[in-house]
Amino acid sequence: MLLGEILSLGSAITWGISVSLFKIIGNSVSPYILNPLKNTIGTILFVLTTLLVSDISAVNALNTNEALILALSGIIGITIAREAALSRLFGKIIIVDKEKQAGFHATSRNSGVVHSGFYYSLDSKKAQFCSEGNSLLRKYILENSLSYKPCGKVVVSKNVNEDNTIQILGDRAKENNCEVKVCKSSEIEKYEPAAKTKSLFLWSPNTWSASPNEILNCLLNEIKDVRDKGASFIVI
Repeated sequence: MLLGEILSLGSAITWGISVSLFKIIGNSVSPYILNPLKNTIGTILFVLTTLLVSDISAVNALNTNEALILALSGIIGITIAREAALSRLFGKIIIVDKEKQAGFHATSRNSGVVHSGFYYSLDSKKAQFCSEGNSLLRKYILENSLSYKPCGKVVVSKNVNEDNTIQILGDRAKENNCEVKVCKSSEIEKYEPAAKTKSLFLWSPNTWSASPNEILNCLLNEIKDVRDKGASFIVI
């Protein structure tokens, strides 16, 4: 086993132990004490690791193309693993997690809404990524014949002030490259017969819903299908 793999696995194990200890003592120790203590312990461990790796040239000589170790197995980690597998840059992809299966937490326990990104202010990272991510994810769903509902979304108002907010969201959507329409109340029955609004409403056709588990499993299958570049799922 390469030195880099040993150190990476050791880091994952240490992280797991740290989380467990934090749960135990977090309620009884003040954060003003706990945070400096964590930083001190981390610094000591870093110094010890540096001293143990006496041959620094061995670390520098590691072939970064040989293995990729990811200490996360939710939708983000699996997507990174999928891109790495398809790139064929790595001889081995190892996904390390304390759970027995991928996507065990937030990834498989959400509503499956594919947001279009019109809520976010222009200077935020969400505004930069959500609209493009929406397009890529909808394309991925269609290309892989996954379950989905192209239901769209209406945002309604209760009063004049909220009508103004609808207009603001419409303007923000254009800045974020989101496909939306600001419509008059007389049109709402065409989009959602059960909805009521004051004077305006916003229609977002690219807000879909999909199955998080189907998407995750499809990503995992893609990783496995790349010959000789499969990912090993290791339970810590």
